[in-house]
Amino acid sequence: MKRIRVYYANICDHKGKPVFSTKLYGSSNQAAAVALELIDKIPPAMTFDIRFQEVTAKEIAELLNGVQHFFS
Repeated sequence: MKRIRVYYANICDHKGKPVFSTKLYGSSNQAAAVALELIDKIPPAMTFDIRFQEVTAKEIAELLNGVQHFFS
């Protein structure tokens, strides 16, 4: 079964420790744009890194139908 990548950003403090994760996005560019906005609005935030998670179409369908919560 084909796996689909979804992207999110970890917002990091001045020590580089992740303190917040964004919701999931379809591209790394979307996740980066949201991360940059958050860094501008939250002064202690300094950097971000982009991560991805691979899911199947079946998992996404189940999530949309409310069967299970896969992105916790």
